[in-house]
Amino acid sequence: MPRPLAPTVDPPTVLLERIARLERRLERESRARHEAELIAERETLNLFQQKEQIRLLSELAIMANRGGEVAEVLRMAIQSICTFTSWPIGHVQLVETLADGRRRMRPSGIWWASETFDGAALIAATEAIEFVDGVGLPGVVLSNSRAYWIAADDNRTLPRSRIAPDNGIAAGVALPVLVGSDVVAILEFGQVIAREPGQDTLDFLGQIGAILGRVIERDRATVAAATAQRDLEQMLHRAEAASRAKTQLLAVASHEVRTPLNAVLGLAEALAATPLDDEQRDHLDGIRRSGGMLLRLLSAVMDFVRVESGASAVARTEFDLVQMTRDLLELWRTPAAARGLSMTLDVTALPESHRIISDPGKIEQTLTNLISNAVKFTPDGGAIHVRLSPSVGKADRMLVEVSDTGQGVADEDRDQLFTPFQPARLGRETGGAGMGLAICAANIQALGGEIGCDSEAEARAAGGCRFWFDFPAEPARVGSEPEPESEPEPEAALTLRILAAEDNPANQRVLQLLLAQIGLEARIVDDGLAAVESVQQEPFDLILMDANMPRMNGVEAVKAIRALETKACLTPIVMLTANVFEDDLLRYQEAGVDGVLAKPIIVSELFGILTAVQEMTAAR
Repeated sequence: MPRPLAPTVDPPTVLLERIARLERRLERESRARHEAELIAERETLNLFQQKEQIRLLSELAIMANRGGEVAEVLRMAIQSICTFTSWPIGHVQLVETLADGRRRMRPSGIWWASETFDGAALIAATEAIEFVDGVGLPGVVLSNSRAYWIAADDNRTLPRSRIAPDNGIAAGVALPVLVGSDVVAILEFGQVIAREPGQDTLDFLGQIGAILGRVIERDRATVAAATAQRDLEQMLHRAEAASRAKTQLLAVASHEVRTPLNAVLGLAEALAATPLDDEQRDHLDGIRRSGGMLLRLLSAVMDFVRVESGASAVARTEFDLVQMTRDLLELWRTPAAARGLSMTLDVTALPESHRIISDPGKIEQTLTNLISNAVKFTPDGGAIHVRLSPSVGKADRMLVEVSDTGQGVADEDRDQLFTPFQPARLGRETGGAGMGLAICAANIQALGGEIGCDSEAEARAAGGCRFWFDFPAEPARVGSEPEPESEPEPEAALTLRILAAEDNPANQRVLQLLLAQIGLEARIVDDGLAAVESVQQEPFDLILMDANMPRMNGVEAVKAIRALETKACLTPIVMLTANVFEDDLLRYQEAGVDGVLAKPIIVSELFGILTAVQEMTAAR
């Protein structure tokens, strides 16, 4: 029968080998498990660091987009980087370009240090050094526009190579903040343990640098915009000051011209009331016409200033355009004849009635300038032709053309021909200031019209130069022609006690002559103080007060008279002055005047005031 097998027993050596294999297997499994745990821990740490990076970048981006102050964003960035990397200290240096083109860094005052790190000595040493291209770690970054890491032991020649290790800094990291390709700031950090940052850290720092670059770029744009705004405001203030100075200059010039012009026209009016033969009266009429034209020219310059400032008023008055043009041509006929120039007027295209409604002062001034230029620039023996006609294809508009046989205006001068103080070449050669055509343009533009001149080619084809302007011209109502004008006379004898304060002897004489024509006399005083004293000594029915006088000016005198506690304070006061700007009129009104009579005196206006005062006195 079969025998049972006996159990097999391994020898001791085999058992030991098996145990060893099991131990090695267990060790491999333990090592693999440990490595897996390390990988898991590392990945968890990486995920945490990535999450922290995203959080920090998000916080910086939000602050940057919110428009936070640059210093605040930079300070937060330094603290965030130090906290994230465990670097104990960091700061910002700002880059500036010097006048010679060199770049240097200046301390921003933005530092961050951990509570356990004493960085006072390092901070003081850093801020005492002027870092430029290539000097120190910040200078290397500035020169190369990229991040650098430097160990203190390896760079004993750098400016802080001694003080950094003495203060516990083993290495430094610095990165640029870029706006485009320009380095605008350097972020610098210290390490306690020298460890070169990995690429992930450098990429993270680069992202922060990009955010900071946008912040600084926006801040620069804001500063530039504020600077530009400030510059514009300063330019505006300077322009306003220049405008005020110009207005003041024109006010003074207006007064200085109007004062002697008042004497010229006033004496001419007085002379007209005396017996004269035909030739003398003809000469006198020429004086009066020329003086009137000078007055209108002065008014036109004032109007130009008002147009320039947007404050010009257009007067709509009925007048005879043809008669105005004939009068102007007649005025220029003698100087034109002296140079052999013929002058003609064509009105054949006009309807039967030549009366229109527009601003006669602006039209006359414009036409005067164009005729004057034609006489001035047309060669001897040439011809000047003025044509008046309705504008083609434009209802209720008038076209005025002034043509001559001159050479015309060069094309390079046409663009600035109507610009103030920009005379054309011929104008500069004859000493022109470039004001006349600018006044013309201002006048016509104020009327809603157009003005221009022919080009060189057109002038050559036509055999001469042509200036033209058109303007709205409403036809006057038929049968509205006014009665012929006559010298104004008061309706009845006037008996007024008049006090006149005037410091100019010539104007004193004019006033006496004009009043004498209607049997009146005035007590003349030389200044406002004398006027105040006079009204306290005797009663007057009317006070004529100049504005600019010694001792006491007219406005102060009016205020003083109105402040009197007697009946004299009620005396009618009319300013008789050459200062007739809007602010002047406002000052007179605030002082308490009853009216203003501008110099040169218009006789009809003076007599109108006298008559009104006489009626008021009689009613009392």
